[in-house]
Amino acid sequence: MFRWLMLLLRTDCRRRRVGPPSRARWLPLLFVCLASLAACGSDVNILTLTSEGDANEVMSALLNKRIVPSRTPTKAGIVIAVPSAFVGSALEVLRQAGLPRERFEGLGQTFQKEGMISSPVEERALYIHALSQELANTLSRIDGVVVARVHVVLPEPPGVDRVATPAKAGVFIKYHADQPLDAVLPQLRSLVTHAIPGLSAENVSIALVPAAAGEDAAGQAQGKDVSGVTVAPGSVAKMEFVVVGLMLVAVASIAVGGMVWWRAARRMRKSGESGPFGKSGESGKGVDAARPASAPGNQAEVPGP
Repeated sequence: MFRWLMLLLRTDCRRRRVGPPSRARWLPLLFVCLASLAACGSDVNILTLTSEGDANEVMSALLNKRIVPSRTPTKAGIVIAVPSAFVGSALEVLRQAGLPRERFEGLGQTFQKEGMISSPVEERALYIHALSQELANTLSRIDGVVVARVHVVLPEPPGVDRVATPAKAGVFIKYHADQPLDAVLPQLRSLVTHAIPGLSAENVSIALVPAAAGEDAAGQAQGKDVSGVTVAPGSVAKMEFVVVGLMLVAVASIAVGGMVWWRAARRMRKSGESGPFGKSGESGKGVDAARPASAPGNQAEVPGP
């Protein structure tokens, strides 16, 4: 059909003494349509993770909210990307889930020797920091915990003019509202008490704060169906504009092609040329007229009985 339409266009152009139609006229419009579709589906990098476990947790959290991420191993780490329309929803999902998890420093990392001699004050500060990091890391492994912080106060070494103070600890835990931790509060207090030397249970303060739900990120990520394609709510208008534009271009192309075909066929019928449906009536009459007629004198007489 396309080849027949191009043949008709060339015939019409020869009659009008103009150049043949160029397909390059349609290339800019086709490029704009393809660029619009590509912009709707482009991916944006949101995270670069160095741990395989962290990457799996991030992808699992996004997939549970119906956001399909992609992962690409690079020299810097594992790059997590999501469609551009879902960047806001993906970041909100990760914020609510507390991902990626904070990297805590253990005792071995904290006390890596960087100098020849360490002062007692420096050694004490490093020890308190490492102890807090170890406890926070342990508490963050509990199901439902989003963020965990531990602040430790150890008594000063005894001195002549120094009053002895007991050891104290403050624990801050932010948890998912649908996974309350009130039932395990005694176990948490006992864990912190036995992890710090010289600490009693009455000197441990634990603050449990539920994470703010905010807007439902899952509802934001579900999006809307546009012509069989799931699109984020923020890109529905753009996708509808692209679909309507493509439909208008298709309808206009069919209308122009039909008009050109009809005009060319009409000219062919008037000129007696072969049209798209075979020979016209005028060409048939020409064939009958070109057939030689028998002369009257040459007609054979039929003898009588």
